[in-house]
Amino acid sequence: PMKIIQQIHEETSMERHRQKMEKVQKGEAPVESQFNGIREVRWDAANLITDRHIQSGKSNRWKEELDQAQQSKVNEVFGGFIEQFL
Repeated sequence: PMKIIQQIHEETSMERHRQKMEKVQKGEAPVESQFNGIREVRWDAANLITDRHIQSGKSNRWKEELDQAQQSKVNEVFGGFIEQFL
């Protein structure tokens, strides 16, 4: 389970999302779009990452706000949840 958790962590990292978002902005992904009344919203049809997916917030803030025991508990809980679907 820890290997899967690590893979999820890497795939959902801020940097990975930024890479996907940049591909949408450049039109390098299978882009779909829709006007939302204010602007044309563009997104990657494969993973639904939009051209403005990352708007604010600090990456990994939970690691600063939770102590080591709490972080371990989060990983334990999510690890058990993920195991249910393997």
